[in-house]
Amino acid sequence: YRDGFFESPKRIGLREIAERRGTSESAIMRAIRRGERKIISKIIKHI
Repeated sequence: YRDGFFESPKRIGLREIAERRGTSESAIMRAIRRGERKIISKIIKHI
């Protein structure tokens, strides 16, 4: 978030995040999707 992944245009991509974390791009994307699902489900419950 702080590095600009969610900005438009992105200031950082999956590859760079993965390299910094020492993991794969797919692992980073799975973690992001899990977080998005949690946030969206909480928002929907309060609508």
